[in-house]
Amino acid sequence: MVAKKVTTTRAGRSGFPSKLSAWIAHNRDEYEAGRGVHGPRNGRQLAKALSADGEECSDNTVRAWMRGDSLPEARYISLVERMMGAPWGYLDDPRTPWPPTVADRELFRLVLTATAAQRAVAGAALRRLVRERGGE
Repeated sequence: MVAKKVTTTRAGRSGFPSKLSAWIAHNRDEYEAGRGVHGPRNGRQLAKALSADGEECSDNTVRAWMRGDSLPEARYISLVERMMGAPWGYLDDPRTPWPPTVADRELFRLVLTATAAQRAVAGAALRRLVRERGGE
């Protein structure tokens, strides 16, 4: 019997490593099936894409993210969100599924492309709705 690895690090408890690995595997499968691919098919390609966006990144760094040894630094988060099409809170949560539902992807698209003013209006509307329904 093999003992289950107990993960106590923040990166190990995150849902990001499994989602990142699944996203890259999906891109690779789509490429091998001859369908159009818009994302990287391996860690090296993701590192090149991040570096091309202005944040130097090595394939060793991406492999560490995929293994759950570490999480991306803050400077990579917005780039990863845009590439994967989901906000960090969703990517980091181990309870959320990958790939996200179609409805979730539409919501994420709106959230990730909203301006600061649009996010402020939406936040105020949400707080008002919660108050009206008896919340805080």
